[in-house]
Amino acid sequence: MPINSFEDYPLTWQPDRSQLSRPIYRALLKQLVDAINNGTLLPGTKLPSQRELADYLDLNFTTITRVYKLSQEQGLTYGITGKGTFIAQNASTKVTISLNRQPELTELGFLASFESTNQLMEKVTQQVLHEAHLARLLTYAEPTGTLTHKRVALTYLKRVGVSASLDQLVVTSGGQNALALIIFGLFEPGDRLAVDSFTYTNLIEVAKMHHLQLVPIPSDSEGLSAETLAEICATQTIKGIYLIPDFSNPRGLTYTEARRRQLAEIIRQHGLILIEDDYQSFITINQSQPLPKLSQLVPEQALYVCSMSKPLSSGLRVAYLVVAAQYQQALQRALFNINVKTSALDVEVITQALLSGVAYQMIGQKQRLVKLANQQFDQVFHEPAPATLGLFRWLPINDCGLSGDALEQRFRDAGISIFHSDRFLVGPRPAQTYLRISLASEPMPKLTAGLVRLKELLVDWGLWQPAETRTQR
Repeated sequence: MPINSFEDYPLTWQPDRSQLSRPIYRALLKQLVDAINNGTLLPGTKLPSQRELADYLDLNFTTITRVYKLSQEQGLTYGITGKGTFIAQNASTKVTISLNRQPELTELGFLASFESTNQLMEKVTQQVLHEAHLARLLTYAEPTGTLTHKRVALTYLKRVGVSASLDQLVVTSGGQNALALIIFGLFEPGDRLAVDSFTYTNLIEVAKMHHLQLVPIPSDSEGLSAETLAEICATQTIKGIYLIPDFSNPRGLTYTEARRRQLAEIIRQHGLILIEDDYQSFITINQSQPLPKLSQLVPEQALYVCSMSKPLSSGLRVAYLVVAAQYQQALQRALFNINVKTSALDVEVITQALLSGVAYQMIGQKQRLVKLANQQFDQVFHEPAPATLGLFRWLPINDCGLSGDALEQRFRDAGISIFHSDRFLVGPRPAQTYLRISLASEPMPKLTAGLVRLKELLVDWGLWQPAETRTQR
């Protein structure tokens, strides 16, 4: 018989059995969602074991197993082997990052890419609109990209360190679209995808929509832990892995060559689908000794995503996706059924910008702005700089007892939009928390003023002290 009082059975979660209509597992999952949304179950709460909950509710053990499995697939919970199941940090919130600009706020959260350089694209766009062959760009033809578009794309990809053939290349409607096509085309609900324990928030949300189970892997100064990945692959069925080896979002890490080769060997050994997201590739163009792309080390198992939003213009939704032969049919099927086709007009503008040299002029300007914005950050915060400088910085802060959402709201009330590390978190919340600070969404004078104001608030609220005085945690 079930035990009905908390005094008799002190579980952290006590579903109401009288409210469990059929199918039981769905009704129980709804009670879990409701308990999370109304604050009864807070992030980090350890749930009862499956056996305890089955005994408490007088239900079949497999019913509880199904509920816990679905809760993990939906991003509501995460499991730690030998320790149990816990409520995820972002279970009650949607962490998708999108821009809803408020003029009164200094934007240090949303990750733009120096939008002032878009003026260089105006003339290119006007020229495209007057092309004699414009009408052919407005049809359903050539859904994966025209021959010219692909040839120009391959030339650009070679400059960022990627060699590919025409039949491997698919032109998509931006990097986020490429990720969605990969997830929906190559993965089934319930599949496990390994990710950095702090990862791209919009990837987290797409995985939730498709009911993928994200498996968090920690990182160190060299990149994602190869040792932990190998251990996880040895004990769990992992289908794929999503990585940002250059300027990882949100940590800002660039993986060492040694770590890339270690990861490549594990990926090859376990037959993982590698998704390499290289959204800041433009920063390393023309480097004398570029690091090898991870996807080039395991090309037969890789999908490489090169978004053109950050190097050029975010409003022109274009990305180049290099697809290993074994995944091409499934990926194209996803593209035909989700996109129908990518806008050839957008791709033509990007193509002409690359052919005319305007694209490389924009990239050169952005490279200089990246250096200048990071210099401004260093002058204000005097934090140790990462080996490679990108569009944002990852600032360690003291724990103040507030959730990431609550702290973000406190900053907004003070006039600053900022993103807390909870937004990017998969799995348990670590002792050390961070702010991801965008350096590329405001013009330089407003950025400098915003960084100074941010530092003032952090010091006043006891959230930060200079690195040289920071106690060892």
